[in-house]
Amino acid sequence: MAAKLMFYQWLAQGTIGLFVFAFGACAGSFLNVVAYRLPRGLNIVSPPSACPKCDTRLGWRENFPIFGWFLLRGKCSHCGVRISPQYVLMELVVATLFLLLWALWGMDARALASIGIELGPWRPDWAAAPIALMWPMFALGVVLVGSLVVSTLIDAQTFTIPAVIPWIVMGIAFIAHPVHAHFVAQAGGLNASPFPWTIPAPAGGAAWPFVYAALGGLIGLVIANLLLAFKLIPRSFADFAEWEQQAEAAFAKAQENAKAAGEPPAEPEGEALGPVLVRTLVLTGPAVAGMIAGTLVLAPHGKSGLGLALGGGLGLVVGAVLRSLLVREDGEANSADPIWTQYPHARREVIKECVFLLPVFALIAAGAWFGAGKALLLEDLQTGEIIATAEAPPLWLLALGASAMGALVGGGSVWAVRILGSIAFGKEAMGLGDVHLMAGVGAVLGWIDPLIAFFVAPFSGIIWALLGPALGRFVKLPSVLPYGPHLALATVVVMYAKPLGEGLLSLVFRSHVNLP
Repeated sequence: MAAKLMFYQWLAQGTIGLFVFAFGACAGSFLNVVAYRLPRGLNIVSPPSACPKCDTRLGWRENFPIFGWFLLRGKCSHCGVRISPQYVLMELVVATLFLLLWALWGMDARALASIGIELGPWRPDWAAAPIALMWPMFALGVVLVGSLVVSTLIDAQTFTIPAVIPWIVMGIAFIAHPVHAHFVAQAGGLNASPFPWTIPAPAGGAAWPFVYAALGGLIGLVIANLLLAFKLIPRSFADFAEWEQQAEAAFAKAQENAKAAGEPPAEPEGEALGPVLVRTLVLTGPAVAGMIAGTLVLAPHGKSGLGLALGGGLGLVVGAVLRSLLVREDGEANSADPIWTQYPHARREVIKECVFLLPVFALIAAGAWFGAGKALLLEDLQTGEIIATAEAPPLWLLALGASAMGALVGGGSVWAVRILGSIAFGKEAMGLGDVHLMAGVGAVLGWIDPLIAFFVAPFSGIIWALLGPALGRFVKLPSVLPYGPHLALATVVVMYAKPLGEGLLSLVFRSHVNLP
C-alpha cells in the first residue's frame, strides 16, 4: 500500500515538474524575443516571430521550444540562414532553472526523501508549508529568475539593463507579498517557519521602525521622481547621449584615419585569455581582497560583518575604476570597454543623484523615528508604565515593509558604490541598471540576499575570466562582461544554495545564522 501511495505521489510530482519544465521552455522562448526586441525599441508582442533574413513568419512547429531548433537543424526552413544556438540554450537554461526552483521551493519533500534525497538544509523554512498555500512565493521566484536571465543577455550584448525589467519585478513583488501575506494570515500564519514571513523581517513590535522606515523610503522615492518629472531637481547624465554620439563619431574618424595610414584598426577582432583575465582580475580582485582584509581587521572587535561590507565595497570601487582606466600601449582607450567608462563628468552627475536621494534618506529616518515611537506608546493602564514592545504589525503590512526594505537595501548598496566610486575617481563606477537590478532582487528576496549576492559577484567575474574563452569555442560570447551578469549569476547562486549564504554569514558573525 505504501509503495502504491508513493507511486501516485511521484506521478503527481513528476507531472507538475514536467509542466514547470515545459513552462520554463516557453518562458525562455519569450525571453529570447524580449532580449532581441527590447533594446531595439520594438514591440515584444507583435508582429509574430519571423526569420530575420527572409521575413517569413514562423509556424508553431518552428516556434516549438527546444525541439523546434533541433527539428530545423539550426537553419531556417525557407532560406536556410543559420539560427543561433542562443535560442535553444536560453530555453534549456530557463526550463532547467524553473525545474530546480520547483524542486527546492515547491516539490513535496517526502517524494525526494523516498529516493534518498534530503533537501532540508537547501530549502527555505517557509517551504515546509503546503505548496497550495505558498505557490505565490514560488511564482515570484520564477519571475525573478526569468528577469535575471533576460537582463543578463541584454546587458552582455549592450552594456545596459532596461529599467523596465526590474521595475516590473518590483511592482509585482510589492503587490504579491502583501496580498499573499493576507491570505497566509487568514490561514493561521507561517506555523512551519520560525520567521514571521518568507523574507527577512523583525518579529513582534520591534518590526514597527523597520516597516515605517521602509515605507518612508518608498514614499521618498516617489517624491524624488515627482521632483525630477517637474524639473525641480536636475536629471543626472542628461547630456550623456549627446556626448556619446560625439565620442562614437570621433572613434569612427580615428578608425578611418588609421585605415588610410595603413595602421592596424583600433578594435581587435579577438583577444587571448591573458588580457581578458588580467582585466577581469583587476575588476574583481580588489573586491575579494577587500572582503578578506576587512573581515580579518575588524573580526577581533566583533565587527566582522562591517569589515566584510566596507572592505568589499571599497575593493569593488577601486576595481571598477581601475578597470575603466585600463589603456592600451598606444594610449587609446581599450575598445572592449563600454564607452560610458570614458564619460568625463561623472563626479558632477552623481552629485545630482545625491540630491535625488535626499528625500529618500530623510523619510527613512523619519519613518524609523515614528515607528520607534509607535512601538513605545503602549501604556499599562494599571501601573501607568510605558511598555517597550507593541503588538506586531499586520502580516500584510510587515510583508510590504520587508519587500520595500529589500528594494531599498539591494539597490542602495550598489548605488552607494556607484556614487562613492565616481566621486573618488571621476569615473562612473557602476551603472544605474545594476542599481535597478538589485532593487528588484531585494523586493522579491528581502534585504539580506542581495547583500550576499553583491559580495559573491566578484568570484563570478574571476570564474568568467577563466571559463569564458573555453566556452567561446562553442558559443559566441563577449570577451568582456559588464558587472550586471555577475550580479545576476550571484543572485541565482544565493537563491539556489541557501547553505552558502548561511555559511558565509555564520563565518562572518562566528555563530550559526539561519535565513528564512
